[in-house]
Amino acid sequence: MGMWQQVAAIYNARGPMAGGHMTQIARCGVVGHPIAHSLSPDIHHAFAAQFGRRLEYQRIDLAPEQLEEGVRAFFAAGGTGLNITLPHKSAA
Repeated sequence: MGMWQQVAAIYNARGPMAGGHMTQIARCGVVGHPIAHSLSPDIHHAFAAQFGRRLEYQRIDLAPEQLEEGVRAFFAAGGTGLNITLPHKSAA
């Protein structure tokens, strides 16, 4: 199985699906500091559109001292998944 097929399988297995159809928008994001330069939202939105998935993927700028509280707040507000990038990789 190629890389893109593996990613598609992950989206299918973990996405908010019911009977093969999206039932809600997956709320995801990438956390970093700074984060404005990240291409992750563009990449994930393009991939989700290619496979007919509903996705909200945002950049979340959290300073190191805000990381734990910010991640907890994201999931408490209904967030589905986060990617973590610099400078938070070792803390995560």
